[in-house]
Amino acid sequence: MTVQDLILDHNWNISSEMQPYIISSLPAISDVEDKLIWCGDPKGQFTTLSATDKIRHREPVLSWPSKIWKPFLHPGISSNIWKLIQGIYMDDQKKVQQGYCVVSMCCICKQSQDSMEHLLWSCSFNKAIWQWLGNTFQFTTPTSFDDVFQFSKHKSPLVREVWLTAAFATLRELWFQKNKKFVENVQPNLNRFKSRILSLVHYGSYRMQGIRWHHDYDSQILHLFHVSG
Repeated sequence: MTVQDLILDHNWNISSEMQPYIISSLPAISDVEDKLIWCGDPKGQFTTLSATDKIRHREPVLSWPSKIWKPFLHPGISSNIWKLIQGIYMDDQKKVQQGYCVVSMCCICKQSQDSMEHLLWSCSFNKAIWQWLGNTFQFTTPTSFDDVFQFSKHKSPLVREVWLTAAFATLRELWFQKNKKFVENVQPNLNRFKSRILSLVHYGSYRMQGIRWHHDYDSQILHLFHVSG
């Protein structure tokens, strides 16, 4: 049946069998010509854009991409931080979740199960690095990406750029260090790692355009990383 089958002489003609299925009052019938209304557009007009927008799958809006794709950060660092946040890597924890039976141990500290979370934030080697950076910037030891984003919030623009470059370079180099241990059997060295971070920040400073504040704090940070203000 169609709606036309239920109308007789411009009035509703509902059979008694159908009455129980109508739970609300029916609209009044007028002589105005019917028009087609597309509900996918506020104006009721059908367009390809509105149809595509209606059926497309929208991912939730994320706040962190705008924090890592910065002009002052080298794309090689930003892309690897993006992979870490997105979980595009492999560790023993993921293997276990996939059903593999493995004997897992962190190849750096040899004290806990191998996982990226442990490697970046809990391993004894990375804690020494984070404590060194924390003492340098007078921050507490970060334990998550949120801490990295928030710590320099109230510092000068140039110090924020130096901190994010140093922190992101540390995260990337910790990941790369694990690969070097597996593939090349290169043992981690604390002094060599610190020198690598200092070098990356120094060369990254040529991309920085932030403004420094005339405080002793800023001068100490820039002097340590050989950043010309």
